[in-house]
Amino acid sequence: MNMSAVGIASRRRWWLVAAMIAAGLFVLFLSVRQQPEDYIFKGKTLADWCRQFCGSDSSKREEAKQAIEQMGPAAVPGLVALLRFKDSALTQGVYAHARTLPQTIRDFLLKRVPPPDAAALRVSAARALGILGPVAGPAVPVLGKALHDPSRTFWSEAAVALSRIGPEAVPELRKGLKDPSSNVRFACVYALGEMGPKAVTVLADLIPMVKDPDEAVAVAATQALAKIGSPGLTALLDIINTGHGPVREAAAAGLPAFQAPLRSALPFLVRMSRDASAINRRRALETLSAMRATERPVLMAYTNGLKDVSVEVRVAAAKALESAGRGAGIGVPALIDALKDDNAQLRESAARALGAIGPAAHPAREALARLGDDPNESVRIAVQEAIARLAPEPAQP
Repeated sequence: MNMSAVGIASRRRWWLVAAMIAAGLFVLFLSVRQQPEDYIFKGKTLADWCRQFCGSDSSKREEAKQAIEQMGPAAVPGLVALLRFKDSALTQGVYAHARTLPQTIRDFLLKRVPPPDAAALRVSAARALGILGPVAGPAVPVLGKALHDPSRTFWSEAAVALSRIGPEAVPELRKGLKDPSSNVRFACVYALGEMGPKAVTVLADLIPMVKDPDEAVAVAATQALAKIGSPGLTALLDIINTGHGPVREAAAAGLPAFQAPLRSALPFLVRMSRDASAINRRRALETLSAMRATERPVLMAYTNGLKDVSVEVRVAAAKALESAGRGAGIGVPALIDALKDDNAQLRESAARALGAIGPAAHPAREALARLGDDPNESVRIAVQEAIARLAPEPAQP
């Protein structure tokens, strides 16, 4: 090897050494600069408690949760800092381009540069603020900005945290209802719904959201109205009466959550049982059943449902008649016809409904007996139980 080649090799080694020293100094510099301001509790930083809180060990997660609860308001400033925390430029660069680096430099850096964990820390911080609830009020503005984050996990945790903070978060969530992003609108509607009655002050802003162009937002708004309680009842009834599609279904699903009798809703639900959508027809029958409604128009809706083209609707109708029990005698002829259906689930449900009706279903005994050798075991069991609940056959003269 000539002197020129030796000189070049020597310079390369020096450049490599210099690069490694520079990288080491940079790592040391950033390790000081990139750490968020931290609160120490029981010998661990808040960031470490958050890392533990988002770990895979359930017992460790519970320990971290209890520690966060014990820190209380003192943890809020640090958690707010963690919501803003980002991986250092070096961390991002090293892990993004590690494969392209020379082996020596790559090994050196990967041993000294911690892996990126800012995304997990931000999610964990939002979750921790949700645990703290109302005392985390100072975090509301930063959580509001988090709703715009492209990561669904982050903005959904931020929405949950805002809902648990309570009324103090309502103004921030109200602003988000008009956001051009459907993700932001959904997050805000969801959070308001999770607040329940505490979000009553935003009811006037929430009602128009049931007509949001994004179907997921519209359904979430309808569910939120049900969770807010009686002030949202009028809006729900209007949706059931005039709405359509999944929004109408969500409105009907929300009605049973109300504790007061809702007889005013019955005509709307009966009308909904004739909706063009099979999903909505089934939901109407299920909601009427959940409300324990047994008025004649309701029982007629159940009976008509047994003739529906959708097997799911027919099954829902049979189950509704079973719930109505002894007062559902009007449905016996249609239930006898349902015993002949090709669908085993419907035959079983029809048999159970006839058994629940009791003596008034005695005319079904012969049809039930013909199913004694049904190929489906569940149907055979339901038939035996139904026959046992009917009045005994009259004695022969």
